[in-house]
Amino acid sequence: RCREVFTVAAIFRGKVVEEQVQQHFVAWIPNNMLRVHRDIPPQGMKMAVTFI
Repeated sequence: RCREVFTVAAIFRGKVVEEQVQQHFVAWIPNNMLRVHRDIPPQGMKMAVTFI
């Protein structure tokens, strides 16, 4: 059998209010998503986001 699978990973670095970010994600992939939030941004930046 062939199945389609959709997964996503989002890595937030910097001071991001998690409640503000939550609204940008759709509800239909709650079990196939990895979300990581780190308080320390990359050097020389206020914030960075990586989507995989």
